[in-house]
Amino acid sequence: MKKIRGWKRRIKQIENLEKENKIFNFPILQNQYVDYLKMFNFQDLDKIPDWYKKKITITFINIFDSWKEYANVYNMEHFYIRLHIHEDNIFESQIMIVIENQINEYKTRFIRCPDEVKKPSWLENLSKEFTPYYSCTVWLEDELETLSETEKELMLSKLLEIRNTDSNEKEYLINDGILWCLEYDK
Repeated sequence: MKKIRGWKRRIKQIENLEKENKIFNFPILQNQYVDYLKMFNFQDLDKIPDWYKKKITITFINIFDSWKEYANVYNMEHFYIRLHIHEDNIFESQIMIVIENQINEYKTRFIRCPDEVKKPSWLENLSKEFTPYYSCTVWLEDELETLSETEKELMLSKLLEIRNTDSNEKEYLINDGILWCLEYDK
């Protein structure tokens, strides 16, 4: 069999990703209250053309719609599906479905961006309208104290919010880029 190289191979990977993930893993969802799908890795991030990013996004939209349909087939009364497309690194994108006590946990994990954030051109003219959210890394106060002053200043210059945890610790939500999201809550 002839090997497929370059972009043809990558397109085939995306097509296989969609075929293999049309249905979420229901037993895992029942046991862990969450199931998700992440992209495969790609080493050369600077050389990803916009048409390929759009192809990945369309594939994820198709999987999102399929998961929503199957959640209804399984007669799930309450679930939350979220797709987020990472603007800076499309390969950090993922889709997740959550149920029960995890729904609120996942809904409150993200901070919405102001509406004037400019959408990348490869997200234009799609069948769905995406909403911008900040991608955040979460640091505890103790973790920040381990950094040098310079590193800490740099980290805090991207601070979005400080939250208190249930154990009364402070969580620092640090801006790590933009996520373009689709959500469905039933």
